Amino acid sequence: HEMTTKKVDGFSKALRAAEEEFLRKAEELGGQNAQILGRQGEFDQMVKEFEGSLRKCEELLTSNNQKIAREVDLKLDRAAEVTAERAGVKMQDLREGLDQVKESLTH
Repeated sequence: HEMTTKKVDGFSKALRAAEEEFLRKAEELGGQNAQILGRQGEFDQMVKEFEGSLRKCEELLTSNNQKIAREVDLKLDRAAEVTAERAGVKMQDLREGLDQVKESLTH
């Protein structure tokens, strides 16, 4: 009977020690879990900020591309005008030259 009581006491102590160890580990894991969740929150925030930055970059690129396209259109229009002016001047010179030739031939 005394032997049984010692065994039960020993078993109870071992059980209590195991329970305490389990609770300590659970608390430790809970702390790690809280840290992980905290880091997950930080990471989510970083992802949101990065996505926001990407959107801003896309908007800037789009507006810059539109601005460049407008500038190119204006430059092309101006080049076309200048070319037309130069061509017009040359046509005028040719007409005047032809008129002079006609006049010299008829006189």
